Amino acid sequence: MRVFASPEEAKWQGFRPCKRCKPEGQEVPLQEWVGQIKAFLEGNFQKNMTLKELEEACHGSRFYLQRRFTEVAGCSPRQYLEQIRINRAKELLLVGEKSISEIGRAVGFSNAEYFITRFRHLVGITPLQYRRRKQSKEGSENQ
Repeated sequence: MRVFASPEEAKWQGFRPCKRCKPEGQEVPLQEWVGQIKAFLEGNFQKNMTLKELEEACHGSRFYLQRRFTEVAGCSPRQYLEQIRINRAKELLLVGEKSISEIGRAVGFSNAEYFITRFRHLVGITPLQYRRRKQSKEGSENQ
């Protein structure tokens, strides 16, 4: 890690201020930083991401990032990412005819069994049961 005396010195050396710091040397407010992390997770939920990669993308140590994110958001970054994936999976289950494993891969789960397990844990039913219930409700409402 390199430390510069001023933002100008860092710029002169070819670096830019990180997202966590403003050029004036003031810290980005915690709520704003967590908002940036959420936006990053929402834009990259399909990728298999580690906390280390999140740390690099959002410019904060993984331990500080995890602690502050949890404090502000009420859940860990991993839980937030998983909820994004499950919500997107719910949408995909209701449109088209993609298989459960295809949907799991589309939302960032590399393993269909793990996708089904996590879906069931968070929603209370399997993805297939979710799809069938929603389809049967739509069918009964259309009659």
